[in-house]
Amino acid sequence: MYPVDPLSVEGRTLDSHSRCPDPPPALAFAQVANTLTGSLDDDVELYFEHPYQEAFDQAAAAQQLAAKSAQPKDLLEVCEAAWTQLYGEALTNWEEDLALGGFVHRVTGHRAQKDPRSHLLREMQLGCFLLARVRVQLGIESR
Repeated sequence: MYPVDPLSVEGRTLDSHSRCPDPPPALAFAQVANTLTGSLDDDVELYFEHPYQEAFDQAAAAQQLAAKSAQPKDLLEVCEAAWTQLYGEALTNWEEDLALGGFVHRVTGHRAQKDPRSHLLREMQLGCFLLARVRVQLGIESR
């Protein structure tokens, strides 16, 4: 915990939230579709959790577990390996459907107009970055 200047933006924000009778409204994240895809039906997508929420959740869970673990280095190595394997498989399971257009998941058959691999790759990279930050924060050297 650190002291907060009551005249700072943080202090005024805390003060204004403490007077709110209800919790703050839920956030919605909007993602604008690529105009090159052409469809007007899916120009904007709304999410009620962060588009990369899994990466944040993974890093937070790994940090909490590693902080209490007798072998935090081994635990984080397993977390990193599982994360990269999970997203590596997810990336390779999506392929372009040349016959019908769009993209199809080989295992589930789920279809998407936009290529989901770029989002998956970015989430995998973010998860790896956050796990590396957990290592640094806990003072654990890299492999």
